[in-house]
Amino acid sequence: MKKLNIGIFAALVSSMVFFACKKEANVPPTEDKEVQTSIDASYATFLVSDIEMIASWMGEDASFGAQKFYAPSPVSQGTVTVVRNTQTNRLSFNFNNTTCMDGRHRDGSIFMFFKEQAYSTYSLTGNENYIRDFNFTGRITCEEYKVDGWLVDNKDIDSVDPNATNYPILIKNLRPNNNTPIPGGLLKWSFQGSFTMKKNQDSMAWKGTWTKTLDNTSNTKVFAANAQSAINWSLAVISYVGEAKGYTPGNVPFSMKYYEKYPLRRDFTCFPDKVAGVGLSPTSTLTPVISESHPFTSGVASFTTGTAYPREIYYDNTQITFGSEESPVPLPSQCDNKASVQIKGIFYPIDLKK
Repeated sequence: MKKLNIGIFAALVSSMVFFACKKEANVPPTEDKEVQTSIDASYATFLVSDIEMIASWMGEDASFGAQKFYAPSPVSQGTVTVVRNTQTNRLSFNFNNTTCMDGRHRDGSIFMFFKEQAYSTYSLTGNENYIRDFNFTGRITCEEYKVDGWLVDNKDIDSVDPNATNYPILIKNLRPNNNTPIPGGLLKWSFQGSFTMKKNQDSMAWKGTWTKTLDNTSNTKVFAANAQSAINWSLAVISYVGEAKGYTPGNVPFSMKYYEKYPLRRDFTCFPDKVAGVGLSPTSTLTPVISESHPFTSGVASFTTGTAYPREIYYDNTQITFGSEESPVPLPSQCDNKASVQIKGIFYPIDLKK
């Protein structure tokens, strides 16, 4: 009997050891393919660049002339007015349910105030009239401004008060003095701002600082060497370096940086679709619709979103075997809405929002 009890006890111990040591089946980790936040954050960044460029546009010349990509399309029923008030030192760009030459629908106003000593780097001389001028500082505000249904407002996203006053959007000319030719050869501006963006049930936010460079300052068709003529933004190539943070739909936080080696760039001489189609003008004339849409053409942004693994967004024409670990091959930048997201060495193609 004693031997039987010992045998039973040994069997029980063996079974306990067996079950205790049983290994779980190997489950491979879920592959991180999330790219929607990269698309959304890139769109928020584009909307901010758009506001900065509208301010740059009216900061130079209130007439349309060659500055055409925010002008109304020939088939638009809406209007655009640009007002320069030299008595109050205020500029305004006013859209009235307007389909613009870049294909976007805009409504509302963007204002820019200048010659405000409180925001100027140096003492005002009275010569800070245009954005190309030494010591020019513009303070930008949005008033019921909408683009493609997104209501964009300049609110400080870090404020705990939802009714906080508008956060100042500032664009400053970085010329060290009034000398010409421009010291260093390139026109540069600093830009800071904080924005909320809402459309239906979706919301986004962006807050950041940039240094903007007019990359082809030396082109006399873009900028006169004596600085006495307006910048022709329609022939300009610009780039941004800096950083931003915010959130995408679903209140997913993000942060991104753009470095000097691979700045975020827009080329206003390139078009994804030069002729976007045809339409009827207000006088019922069949008119070709010329697209003045100018997306990001190159640049690399380091990007973090939520608790996900850090990634990079490539805005250039990087040629890669998507979904593989092969190294990307840089090709000449293309004027399109294509980009890719690199996650753990694997590249995934994305189409940026138009």
